[in-house]
Amino acid sequence: MERRIGFPAFVCLMVMLTACDSSTTSSDAGGLLPDGAAPADSGPPAGDWAASPERDIFRKGADILSSIMATMAVADSFFAFDPTLDTSKTAEENAAAIQQTITVESKSCAKVSLNGTSVTADFGSGCTLANGMQVAGAATASVGKEGSTITVKLILNGFHVNGKSATGTLVFTTTNGSDFTVQADMTFSGDKVSGTLTIKGANGSFTANGSLSATQAGVPLTIAINNVVWSKGKCYPEAGSVSVTSGRVTITYTFSAQTADTGVVTVTQGRSTNTDTLPAYGSCPVSSADAGAADTGASDGGMLKDAGGLRDR
Repeated sequence: MERRIGFPAFVCLMVMLTACDSSTTSSDAGGLLPDGAAPADSGPPAGDWAASPERDIFRKGADILSSIMATMAVADSFFAFDPTLDTSKTAEENAAAIQQTITVESKSCAKVSLNGTSVTADFGSGCTLANGMQVAGAATASVGKEGSTITVKLILNGFHVNGKSATGTLVFTTTNGSDFTVQADMTFSGDKVSGTLTIKGANGSFTANGSLSATQAGVPLTIAINNVVWSKGKCYPEAGSVSVTSGRVTITYTFSAQTADTGVVTVTQGRSTNTDTLPAYGSCPVSSADAGAADTGASDGGMLKDAGGLRDR
């Protein structure tokens, strides 16, 4: 015999089905999916950025980048990228030009000696370079030339940049004095960094590209530097981007004309976009009030905390 469902029972059944559907929708929207999988968008909500693990990756990568940019600024003080080196001259003549540049950039604070094609600069317990960086210890630049190619091997041993130790080698190769390929093998206060960069010097600025492999506190990172433009006299880069990858997570921060004075960057991870502020250093950013309003809480590990900046010569 066919059994029919009475109206009261039908209403009860519909209420149960509606409740079940509502539960599933709520789970999809804010919690775990029914099968236990995470939502498709793994980027942190904007309001959670300051306390997110993704922001910690941002800070770790920025700290490594600050160190490598600091060494680029040191190199620019040894042989200006716009340019000091002259491919038509001998290695000895270029070494003499480097000696003169270091003397001027250190405001005669460093003891600079020349021995053939090797230049040694001893900054003692500390000197302030013309670009505003604080350096201490000794560095040696050895110049080689083969045909129209000049190589400068910068050796840092017991060297310090803005209180951070820097040990290792940077090998700069150029055929015109302004465009460089840089092989880096460095350790910054225990953080190992290696990779290849290109530096393109211009009148009053330089552009950096390249890829670095780094290890900070045992955490491996890959840092991609994409057309980062830094003008002399500005606090921060004014164009380009940097991507920091840790495991399967990639954080990208993009510089703009606004960044150059304020330190404010756009940070992207997955479908999540936030703003963050690079830490203050020296007299930067230009407006402390503006920087404070935009700051989301970065207090250490930022890109330019230790970099010292590039100031007008």
